[in-house]
Amino acid sequence: MSANTDWTIGEVLKTAREKQVGFKLTYFMAIGLYALISIGISLAQEATVGTSGDIAASLIGIIVTLILFPLGVGLGLLGIRRAAGKGTAVSTLWEPYNQAIPLIVMFVLMAVLIVAG
Repeated sequence: MSANTDWTIGEVLKTAREKQVGFKLTYFMAIGLYALISIGISLAQEATVGTSGDIAASLIGIIVTLILFPLGVGLGLLGIRRAAGKGTAVSTLWEPYNQAIPLIVMFVLMAVLIVAG
């Protein structure tokens, strides 16, 4: 495998600076949307079952995590698309829900492997 490894930190920082111009507003809007959804779900959870240590609250907490996980993947996807020079609309945040089941299986598998050590 042959790759061009001739680069300097200055070149990398210059490229990064060029790629972030015009992207910050889109990313901040996506983060704001993620935060609003997360806060809304958390408030609904608190109003219904609370956050005490009982089983219902724990199950709801897991469900909330599984609902928000694809949104977090969408935030990462925004950054990857920007780095690749592709379009980065805020609607990219929803795209991982098309693959929600494989993402959730991967998330659960990753958690099990981390705990298994």
